[in-house]
Amino acid sequence: MPVVARLEDLPQFESYEEENAFWNEHYLSPELWAEGQRGDPELDQALEGLTSVKVVPARGLKFA
Repeated sequence: MPVVARLEDLPQFESYEEENAFWNEHYLSPELWAEGQRGDPELDQALEGLTSVKVVPARGLKFA
């Protein structure tokens, strides 16, 4: 299965079906996957050591 090692190697997809077909035959390199997993360094440091996080909507917000 071909490995995508650079974001520049990703094609412009014309449809979800085309994108799905591409990813059924390709995968991201571990290095590129890790690059995409990085977040905000300050938030990462604040969350370091936590085993779980619960996300709740702010009070007063209404979701449709």
